[in-house]
Amino acid sequence: MSTRLVILLVCGGGAWWLVRRLLKGPKLQRTSFSLYRDRALPVPALQDLIEPLRRWGYRPIVAGNELTLEGVRHGGLTLDLATLSSSGYASLEIADTGNERYTELANYTMYELGKLAPGTTYRDGFSPLSAESTDGLEPLLPDRPLFL
Repeated sequence: MSTRLVILLVCGGGAWWLVRRLLKGPKLQRTSFSLYRDRALPVPALQDLIEPLRRWGYRPIVAGNELTLEGVRHGGLTLDLATLSSSGYASLEIADTGNERYTELANYTMYELGKLAPGTTYRDGFSPLSAESTDGLEPLLPDRPLFL
């Protein structure tokens, strides 16, 4: 009798986990980058990054401060470039499912932002290390994104 109960509990727990995973999707991992720029210099709009990202093969969708990818259900980037323009600081928030798709997109986004707004620097989250130029991302990026 107790063996049957254990089997029922294990099957029930597995079914609950599977249904929850199908309905809610995978758990999102959150990371961030800090971006810095001289306030006196102009900053492009998030919409201005769509075409450069398309040249890399991405299919970005912009809604407000959110950047997502067409056909990808979970995750995304949040970037308020108006804050970067007014205060010289912005946070690039990444919600990723663990496959690193949006983390890779964040690197390409920072690189392209640096090309549109030279002098932009970044650092990992709230790291105590000094910020680095987005130009330094170029040798780190593959010729083509790995997670398209």
